[in-house]
Amino acid sequence: MEKAIKATDLRVHTREIIESARFRGERFIVHAFGKPVAIIMGIEEYQSLLRSANQARGQIESPIEPPRVSTSQPPSLQSAS
Repeated sequence: MEKAIKATDLRVHTREIIESARFRGERFIVHAFGKPVAIIMGIEEYQSLLRSANQARGQIESPIEPPRVSTSQPPSLQSAS
């Protein structure tokens, strides 16, 4: 069962929430301004759901890519010449 949490609680307890999702299989629905905006769950569960959804749609399974880290700074942080 999912646990409802406020976005402000996520900000304060990020580590504990991620560890609960990762190691205990807990799921969290994050609410902002009283509305659900995101879900936090362990990656294994997410990958399993993604595989099931893709198979149900007859799609080819693709691996989950880690986010790419930009090495350039945003224009607002670049020094002016």
